[in-house]
Amino acid sequence: MRWILNLLAITMLVVAVRAQDRASESSDRGGADVSAAVVDAATPDAQIGRFVDRYLWVVPESAGHKASLGIGVFVALAFIIMFSARLANLDGVTFGRGSFCSACVLVVSSLEVAFVPGSAPIVAAVCVLNLAAWFGLVRGALGGDFYNGSVMLVSTLFAVMLSLLGVQLAGTLLQRSALLG
Repeated sequence: MRWILNLLAITMLVVAVRAQDRASESSDRGGADVSAAVVDAATPDAQIGRFVDRYLWVVPESAGHKASLGIGVFVALAFIIMFSARLANLDGVTFGRGSFCSACVLVVSSLEVAFVPGSAPIVAAVCVLNLAAWFGLVRGALGGDFYNGSVMLVSTLFAVMLSLLGVQLAGTLLQRSALLG
């Protein structure tokens, strides 16, 4: 648990340093106030805009790209869940059961993104309901208990974080190679 908090702290520090670098660059160019640029760079709309500008594939425009991204996320999550179940020592977990669990997780997640407002008590309640749904899914679809569900939850979250880190690393390498080449 401590490594997750350390990772979050390092991420927030990197974001703050990047915002200050951008602010100092903009003040060198136009003489704008550095603190105003840092505050402006920290707004959620600015962060979402920078994220979408950096990762254009997250918001695909054509139907083919949307289908490709959806199928890729579905299959990757199915494999992650299947291997997490193997780590949790659940026998008989096949790709079919992993894909069923993947479909359930993706449907619940997309419904939450679409319908849940961003207030803190509602988000906390949704997190508790997600945990209940996760352990219910592990018990019902995979035949596991609380221990198996806990091991699967931790290993699935670790694999998803590792995948996102790989995407970040690949994006950074591509950006640097484009600048060099």
